[in-house]
Amino acid sequence: MGGLHEFDEKLKLSASERRPDGLIVEVELRYHGLQGRLASFVRARNRKRYELIGLSRELFEKLDGTLSVEDLIDWLCEQDQLTFLEGRALILQYLRDLMQRGVAVIGCEEPA
Repeated sequence: MGGLHEFDEKLKLSASERRPDGLIVEVELRYHGLQGRLASFVRARNRKRYELIGLSRELFEKLDGTLSVEDLIDWLCEQDQLTFLEGRALILQYLRDLMQRGVAVIGCEEPA
């Protein structure tokens, strides 16, 4: 992965300098209300960095908006010879971690 990619300035991706297979994901931090004023006063950092390697990076790169959670589970089960329940547990935990860090958002389609 060459230079720096930006997604609405909230998420930045870059290659890891320490690990050739690593991906650096930088997330804009948001502070609200009193916490925001306090963060501004103490000059708190406004970005958080995460380094993804191995399976984390592969899964993150699959989050392109076209695959469903079920597609991700099927892919992981096929790749690592897992049962559906094992794959589901791993994918859901991974997605939960990414959402808590502000790296991913999961949406659902409106019924037709």
